[in-house]
Amino acid sequence: MITLARMLGLWILVWAIMIAPITAIAATEDVKVLADINGNSPVDAQNKAIDYAKKRAFFLTLAKLAPDKADAIAKSMTTEQIYGFIRGYQLTHEKADGNHYLAEYLVSVSTDRVGRLVVSDDTTATNENAKPVLVLPVLTDGDKTLMWEPDNAWRSIWNSVALERGENLLIVPYGDPEDMTITDSATILGYGFSSLKDMAKRYGTNEIVVVRAQVIRDQTPARVRVTMRRLGEKLDKTKEVSFEVNNAGDAPESLLPNAARDVADQLKEIARLYEGEIEKKLANAKTIALQVEFRRLGDWVKTQDALRKLPGVVQLDVGSINIQSAQATLYYNGTPESLKEIMESNGLNVVTENTPWIISTF
Repeated sequence: MITLARMLGLWILVWAIMIAPITAIAATEDVKVLADINGNSPVDAQNKAIDYAKKRAFFLTLAKLAPDKADAIAKSMTTEQIYGFIRGYQLTHEKADGNHYLAEYLVSVSTDRVGRLVVSDDTTATNENAKPVLVLPVLTDGDKTLMWEPDNAWRSIWNSVALERGENLLIVPYGDPEDMTITDSATILGYGFSSLKDMAKRYGTNEIVVVRAQVIRDQTPARVRVTMRRLGEKLDKTKEVSFEVNNAGDAPESLLPNAARDVADQLKEIARLYEGEIEKKLANAKTIALQVEFRRLGDWVKTQDALRKLPGVVQLDVGSINIQSAQATLYYNGTPESLKEIMESNGLNVVTENTPWIISTF
């Protein structure tokens, strides 16, 4: 039986997803695609149908904008590059007969990015140095840990966030029977990369990030603690960030959508940089502690994006986050004076009398 408290919590979560601020949403077009596919198995046929639908929708959008160049541009691109232009898809009709699968999809394509591709004839959706990472969302609430379970709201949010702002650098696995044979909620927190290598190989990545959200109700204020554990052949690093509710009566679940967006932005930055290269840059950079103040978490998402794009900035390393401020360390090249001038010229208010510097947009 669903208790009143749990029902209210779920309604708050749904409401938070609906009203959570979303930045930089690109113009999109929904393209209808019919896929008629034969596979080696029913699951293989479905996966091939999805792949076909994405590629076909991209090509149809490209051909509409540049009919003379569409074929040459599409043939020069990899599957990963094409996927970078897809913003999501919806299955509208399907019919399966053994290994034969007939399905109709509505695929959302980023038309503004396709337009820029046509103008520049350059696959700007990807970075040749980028290394996509596989994200495994795990939710812990009390003594219950969820991974593939249907009521893992954290995983559902990540499915949307990866499409919304992942830029083809963040991959959330299907969660199908093949994935479930590799790991589940009972084993994931204790596994290292060697135990998950088959999953990394399946999704074409060499790095996995276990993103665990812990819902903490017995502290004041209630909060969500997110642990990012990065796993690779020679990599096992853990980082923690915390998000706090504003009011005592707020459900901590309402923090999950913005927490996922914030973590996604951090993981994208990691994916774009070679490990050795960024470590060299960090070793030569200066650092300054920041306290970024904001009125809502959506403002924080915009501010951290602005900080990361400032000239001379190497990396923004985020520490703790609450409802009104975030603690971070900024790695940069240049002088403190020049950094302050750059921040102010980009619309940021800066108070530098003490450490940490106080940063705000209001």
